[in-house]
Amino acid sequence: MVIIRGDDNQKLSDAGHADSKKLNSTQREILANRLRAAARGQTDSNPEKPHPTVGWVTVISHAPQIDHVLLQNKKYTLNWIAEESTALLLGIAIRFFTIAEAQIDTAGPKLRYQRLLSALFPNLAEIKVEEKGEGAFPTVAAASV
Repeated sequence: MVIIRGDDNQKLSDAGHADSKKLNSTQREILANRLRAAARGQTDSNPEKPHPTVGWVTVISHAPQIDHVLLQNKKYTLNWIAEESTALLLGIAIRFFTIAEAQIDTAGPKLRYQRLLSALFPNLAEIKVEEKGEGAFPTVAAASV
């Protein structure tokens, strides 16, 4: 999950963040390096298209953990794991950052997930959930790099 100031979406887009499937490996590596530098507060390598300051939160799910969840008697799916991980990340982000809006890429039904997140985080002003969120939200594109 990438965290930015609300007015920096355009800067992320201008810096080159787009659907990662449309970027080649060199472009992804350059953007990843710029993200890491921006998170550390370092000077941007491309002053003509400055990268906004960012923060991020991650959760790592290891294969044995995923297998354990998927092999239980209940009907869990990879989409469910992704949704639960995103909710966990959003909860962590809200605890440490002032979050006004969340832009989320969904792997499952958009409206159901948006309702769930709104119920879990009622104090969040706006939660935007989109299928193929990389194309809709620069923050999601940056997170996928």
